[in-house]
Amino acid sequence: RRYADLLADDPAFLLPEPYAPLCGPAVLAMDFIEARPIETLSAAPPEVRKRALSAMMGLVLRELFEFGFMQTDPNFANFRWQPAEQRVVLLDFGAARAIDPATSAAYRAMMRAGLAADRDGLRSALVEIGFVAPAVLARHGAALDRMIAVLLDHLGKPGLFDFSDRSFVDRVRAEAETIFADRSAWHVPPAETLFVQRKVSGTALLAIRLKARLPLREMVEHAVGKPVLPDSRD
Repeated sequence: RRYADLLADDPAFLLPEPYAPLCGPAVLAMDFIEARPIETLSAAPPEVRKRALSAMMGLVLRELFEFGFMQTDPNFANFRWQPAEQRVVLLDFGAARAIDPATSAAYRAMMRAGLAADRDGLRSALVEIGFVAPAVLARHGAALDRMIAVLLDHLGKPGLFDFSDRSFVDRVRAEAETIFADRSAWHVPPAETLFVQRKVSGTALLAIRLKARLPLREMVEHAVGKPVLPDSRD
């Protein structure tokens, strides 16, 4: 009900409603919604896929930066598709949780640094959010910088981002292998970050599966605020 209230202004989504007369301490009864598996979108026209995946990726950004509340289980079975209504049905909120404002702020800093191609700011944000341990920067800073350069080049392009283009993965993996081989630099991010990243990565995986092409940079700019880019004369 809380999540349905948050999405009351968004016609792109539909949630089942609990049916109070049949609910109890161990039973959650909800109305039935006719819908198809989300993967059936793969057969939809490109514009339909773009609209649906834009809504879903935009929802992740709203959860993180607007709601402060996120459904952190992106299992594909938790999303359904209504082709006639052009609407995504959202299911299973057992993994919904509040997002620590500090985590939202760290993600905002990371995304703003990425948008501005601010490599120093991005390194700092990656440490702050818990993706990178200080020991990694100390021992593998050059490899990390090369990974960042590849990702910025691939993710920072304006226009439609093609999620099915995995041409950058091998280059990133080659640099990451150097870091992963150093067991003393192994690092587990904080639980709060892992929950958020599970949702971000799971939604991106669905976009890859459905070969979505989205205006990703513009969506992130809208969510976190367009960064002030360095003056080219500096």
